[in-house]
Amino acid sequence: MGETVSLDTIFQEMGRIREQVESNRKESSEGRRRTYDAIRDVKTQITDVSIKQDEQGRRLGSVEERLEKHDATVTKVQTLTIKAETAGWIGQRLLSVGGWVLAAAVLVVTNWEKLLSAVKALGK
Repeated sequence: MGETVSLDTIFQEMGRIREQVESNRKESSEGRRRTYDAIRDVKTQITDVSIKQDEQGRRLGSVEERLEKHDATVTKVQTLTIKAETAGWIGQRLLSVGGWVLAAAVLVVTNWEKLLSAVKALGK
């Protein structure tokens, strides 16, 4: 009939199977540890990206606020430039009129006696 297997052979085979099971358990445990480490690393990277994104959002908001302030300043400068140009034009006209008034006053003062005698002559 069949071969007879000794107890020693059975125990040896059971020992070999036990070693394989233990080896597989250790490999599985190590694989899970590596997987958990990788997951932890990914979580850390996601957190870092999120923090950097928040920081960049704050910086962008700060830049937008500055640009809005600069827009108001640019508008103000443009308005003042237009006012200055207008005032310059008006100032030039006033200076021109003032020059004529001053020239007339100088003419009157220098010829005051002649003008006074002419007015007296007209009154007689």
